[in-house]
Amino acid sequence: MNHSDMDCRQQTRRTSILLMSGLTGLSGCLSTDNARDEKQSHSDATAELPPLAVDGNHLVTPDGTAVTLRGVSIVDPKRGSTTPNRGRSSEDVLAHLTDQTAGWYPTVIRIPVQPIDIGDTEHGVAPTPPAFTQAELETYLSSYLDPLVAQCAARNVYAIIDFHRDGEKIPWGSLREESINQSLQAEATVFWETVASRYADADHVLYEVYNEPTTPGMWGPTSDPAINDIWALFLTFMQPIVDTIRNHSDTVAIVGSPGWSTSPEGALLDPVTGGNIAYAYHVYPGHAVSKNRAWDGQTAGGGGVEAVYETHPLFVTEFGWRDYDDRWLGGTTADFGEPFMNWLESHDAISWTAWCADVWWEPAMFVQGAEPDEWLLRGADSGSDEDAGQFIKEQLAAAAADN
Repeated sequence: MNHSDMDCRQQTRRTSILLMSGLTGLSGCLSTDNARDEKQSHSDATAELPPLAVDGNHLVTPDGTAVTLRGVSIVDPKRGSTTPNRGRSSEDVLAHLTDQTAGWYPTVIRIPVQPIDIGDTEHGVAPTPPAFTQAELETYLSSYLDPLVAQCAARNVYAIIDFHRDGEKIPWGSLREESINQSLQAEATVFWETVASRYADADHVLYEVYNEPTTPGMWGPTSDPAINDIWALFLTFMQPIVDTIRNHSDTVAIVGSPGWSTSPEGALLDPVTGGNIAYAYHVYPGHAVSKNRAWDGQTAGGGGVEAVYETHPLFVTEFGWRDYDDRWLGGTTADFGEPFMNWLESHDAISWTAWCADVWWEPAMFVQGAEPDEWLLRGADSGSDEDAGQFIKEQLAAAAADN
């Protein structure tokens, strides 16, 4: 979802990995003059977590054990750490979310990296690509992303680095002109050329290649020839970006889809190549597929995954809800959360991260108390009993207890 403007308004039972003992992470800033030394410095931060790969439709460890990851998304680390009214830095939030003494048991944390924040452009405006320079990217990584990647290693959770590009006014291509947005593709390529090399040896890191490619969207079943044409054009946009990652790393790459990553079933038409590929799915209560509880199937307007997880790993990297009046995000645990979680837990090839462990980015799992640094969990300490926060926490705890 596009949440880049929210800070402006707010300023005023499947197999899960058993996490082993932690290691210390990265320290200090890294020189950009020697890519090999930089890569080695980052590999030193790897936690004692096995590297993951794709085997058939599962994420697996080196010994072939199938793994299902479950966790939460936080906000962009720069945004989280440079907005004082938020009350907690990104490091504070991550520490809380991985504190088992507080009842939190994620196995993965999704870290959205926004081009709008890398380049320090105006919040609420989707920047025209390129949104950042190489120098700005290097500064952002050393100042904001490196510490969180290291912290995930120390806390023994996997980290998804998500290239969080969104904004409906920035299409990825044009079916009518049979063309792609080359400037947008180049921006993503610059990002992954740097990031994939930087964390290539960090076994606990996964990559989400492009958060939500916008229009043209795949709003229809794969049996529709027009949908086939959109996916074929999309591959000319996405495949070179994945190839850039593969030039540096075999890290699991989670690939989105046209139409805000609501159509992972494109993989059934012609999968992305390069190996170790999973597919992202984003869905919220207001989507027609959710109202019909048809996540598994083929729907006339798109939205169902057509059981793509039977052949490819599916990673639901965004879903969430809050009991309030919003066209897309408003929903309840009873009407959306519970049935959707039942679907998520119906197959061990489906991993997930709930959106969003924050007080401002919606649907927010926390709400601020009397002081900015007092974060109350919705559904338990504040908000409606039908909000997502407590329910998601309970699901993570239940999964950990089962293993």
